[in-house]
Amino acid sequence: MIQKIDIDNDRKLLRPPIVKEIGSTPGEKYLAKLSDYTFLNLWSYPNPYRDQRSKGATEGDGKEICDLLVVCGEHIIIFSEKTNSWPQGDINLSWSRWVKRAIKEAIRQINGAERWIADHPNRIFLDRKCEIPFPIDLPPIENQKIHRVIVAGGAAEECRRFFPNHSGSLALNPKITGDQHFPDDISDAEPFVVGDLDPEGNLIHIFDEISLEIVMGELDTIRDFTDYLMAKERIFRSGNMERVLGEENLLSHYVTNTNPEGNHDFIVDKITGKLDLSKAKYSDLIKNPQYQAKKSADQISYVWDHLILEFTKHMLGGTSMAPPGMDFELRENEIAVRWMALESRFKRRTNGEAIWGALQNGLKEDRFFRLMMSPSGTKESETAFFILTVKYLEWMIDKGGYEKYRMFRSSLMLTYAQATLVKFPHLKRIIGIAMEPPEHENSSEDLIYVEQSAWSDDFLMNLKRDCIHLNVFQKEMAMMEIDDREYPEVKEVLVRKRKMQSMNRADRRRHAAKMRKGRK
Repeated sequence: MIQKIDIDNDRKLLRPPIVKEIGSTPGEKYLAKLSDYTFLNLWSYPNPYRDQRSKGATEGDGKEICDLLVVCGEHIIIFSEKTNSWPQGDINLSWSRWVKRAIKEAIRQINGAERWIADHPNRIFLDRKCEIPFPIDLPPIENQKIHRVIVAGGAAEECRRFFPNHSGSLALNPKITGDQHFPDDISDAEPFVVGDLDPEGNLIHIFDEISLEIVMGELDTIRDFTDYLMAKERIFRSGNMERVLGEENLLSHYVTNTNPEGNHDFIVDKITGKLDLSKAKYSDLIKNPQYQAKKSADQISYVWDHLILEFTKHMLGGTSMAPPGMDFELRENEIAVRWMALESRFKRRTNGEAIWGALQNGLKEDRFFRLMMSPSGTKESETAFFILTVKYLEWMIDKGGYEKYRMFRSSLMLTYAQATLVKFPHLKRIIGIAMEPPEHENSSEDLIYVEQSAWSDDFLMNLKRDCIHLNVFQKEMAMMEIDDREYPEVKEVLVRKRKMQSMNRADRRRHAAKMRKGRK
C-alpha cells in the first residue's frame, strides 16, 4: 500500500471541511479542548451521535452516544463527562447523592456507547442530524481495545475539606466494587473513594477535574495515555493494590518505574507482593530536579506534534491534496499520520531532535535525508520514519518551475521509502516527510506511507536503477547513537547548560549537532 498527502501554504478548499462538535457544557468543552491537545484533532470527536431509528423511520433522531469519542488504531476511548454541584447535608448523604448523579448516569451512557459501537460501527455521526458520518474507520471488533473513562466533576472542594492537605482528587480503592458505590444504607458509604465500578467488564476509569488535567497533561499522547490505562487495569484487578489517595499519586509511581521490557508499569514489592505507594507523591515528583530535566528535554518532542497537526488540520479542513489521478479519502490517508500519533512522548523527543537537526542540515545542503529507525527486535522496530529536505533552487524555475520540483521531490521520496524497506526487510511500514528547508515563509510538505511487500525481481532491478540515477543510498549511512534515558542525569543537564551558555553561536551549533540523538 502506498499513500501520499501533499499540502502547501497556498491553501485551496478542495472538499468540504469536517466540522466537529465542541461540547455543550463547560465541562464537555474543557474535555474537548484537553483531548485535542493530548490526542490531537484527527482522532478526537466530542458529542458523536447515533441515528437510532424506530418503526421504519428513514431519518435519525440524533441521540448522543457519549461526550467524547477517541479512535486511533486499535484504541477506542469512550468518555462520559458529568459535572454536578455538591448537594447540601450530611457528608455520607451528600456523597451518596453526588456519586449517583455524577457516576451512575455516566456508567449507563458508557455501556450504551460500547454496545452501539459494537453493533452499529457504521452508524456513528458527528452532527445531530446524522448527516456527517464519523470520518475514520473503527478497528475490527476483534482488534478493538476499549477504554472506558468517566470524568466526574463537582466534588473537589469538598474532597479537599475531607482530606486535609490533599489536592482534592478522589481516592482509589480496588476493594470497592459494583453497587458498593451506591449502598442502600448510606452509613456504609466511603465518601470520596471510588473503586471497580464494573468488575465484569473493562475497568471504568474515574477521573475528576483535578486528576483529569494531571493525567492527560503528563500522558499527553494516545500511546502514553492508553498504556497507562491498560497498566492500571492490570494492577487494579491483581489483588496487589491497596487504597491510594488520589489518581495523581498512582500516576507518580507509574511514570517513575519500568518493567523488564523497559516500559512504564506498576511494580510490586518483591517481599510484600504489594504495590508500594508510600513514596509515590505527585507533589514531590514535580519538584524533583530530574523530573524537571525530563520536562525540559521533552520540549523538542513537540516538533513532532507540530508536524502531525500541519497534516491533520489540512485533512480536516479539506485543503490537503492527493497525487494526480488519485482521490483523497480520509479513512485511508489517516493511516500515515496515525502511526506518527502512536509514538510515545519519549520517542517523539528523539524524533523531534532528528527532525530539527535535519532541517538545520537542510539549510546547508541541496538535499538531506535522515532515517529514524529502532533496532531490529525492539517493540517499535516494525515502523520507521524519515525526513527529506530538498531545496528549490533558482535554476529549477526555468526547468518546469515549482510544480516540476514537487514532482521530482515526490519521486525521490517514494524511492527513498521503497529502498529503505528493501534494505531493512524487518520493517513492515515506513512513513516519510518531505519539505523545503526552513528558508522561506512559503513552503510545502509531503507525507508518504509505504508498506512492506513481496518485491518482484523486475521491481528490485528498476528500484536499483532509480537509486543510482537519483543518488539514493549510494553511500553507507552513518549510524548515530541515541540517548535512551527518559530522565536525564541532573548533573549532566546542568553542566551542559553552563557549557552552552559560555559558547559563542558557532560553538553552540557544533555542540548541538554533536548532542543530537535518534538519527541515522
